[in-house]
Amino acid sequence: MSGPRPEREQPLPLEARPIQGVAAIIVDSDGLIYTNIEKGGNPLYGKLPRMESIPMETIKTEQGETREEAIRRLTVEEVAFNLVLTDPEEIGRFGVGIAAVTLYHMRVIAKNGRNPNFDTAELEDPKFRDPVELANGSVWVREGVPDMIMSFCSGARGTYKTSCQPVRPNPPR
Repeated sequence: MSGPRPEREQPLPLEARPIQGVAAIIVDSDGLIYTNIEKGGNPLYGKLPRMESIPMETIKTEQGETREEAIRRLTVEEVAFNLVLTDPEEIGRFGVGIAAVTLYHMRVIAKNGRNPNFDTAELEDPKFRDPVELANGSVWVREGVPDMIMSFCSGARGTYKTSCQPVRPNPPR
């Protein structure tokens, strides 16, 4: 006879997470998705050094920043190219570590050289990559990226996912 099973700790609802953030799936005319390599890490956000990621940024809630303002700031600080983009389309909300991240999609209309505001202290190796590589594990990506890519590629909108696939501790060989 077995005793009662211990209750699993349930993730906090996204609205109650201590960190709120935004992320962007930026797609070029070939259907490739913009990524960077993270120089630093923060395991609480599912991010380790050298992981590839779509642009993600914490909302400066203590300064009254809105999601819309944060997504505009993200495109300035985390995108290495001067891009003309479509208006952001909200895809959904995802639990990424202790954070709740609102995901947006934007298409590239035009590319006009390098962005002088790109944050080279935190990010490097900007590129556009095949979404299949980002979702299937052939690229070492930060927590949340595969779930976000799969949701976007499936056409889902209004996604609400309290937890994403955990981060693999080591890059693929």
